[in-house]
Amino acid sequence: KLDTTTHLLKETVNRLNKTLDSSMDVICTIDDSGKFVDINAASLKIWGYTPEELKGTQILELVYKEDLEKTINEVSTIKHGVATEFFENRYVHKNGTIVSILWSARWDEALQLVLCVAKDITDKKTLEKTLQQEKKRFQGLYEQAPSAMGILKGPNHIYELANPPYLK
Repeated sequence: KLDTTTHLLKETVNRLNKTLDSSMDVICTIDDSGKFVDINAASLKIWGYTPEELKGTQILELVYKEDLEKTINEVSTIKHGVATEFFENRYVHKNGTIVSILWSARWDEALQLVLCVAKDITDKKTLEKTLQQEKKRFQGLYEQAPSAMGILKGPNHIYELANPPYLK
């Protein structure tokens, strides 16, 4: 009977590990001193480090230096029992590139661990930056256009935008 129980327990653990490792997001636990305890295989894709390389590593060692202070403050807040769902910071990938991360995390008092999910939002941030640049570019072209241009919105034709020649 003990053999059967042990076998079932090993199967369950293997299945759960496989489930965690299939996640596209990093799922990890961090101890009270700020070190990775458990981490899934997504760490290799997102940060370039295997779980084995990261276990026992201080999370702050990977944080982009400009985000250190806000990360330290957020970790302190989480340890005081305030869960976070939308904390963004940047990490330095093993290859030196910057990776934008969206965190959700909460402190588990019984385990004395921070339970975390980290999502790579680098592509989203790049797209947002590109969109902002294109908006500025459009605005510049629109403002400098030699002919009058106006943008009207809705059935009542409410002015949404008008360039300087149109306003003259």
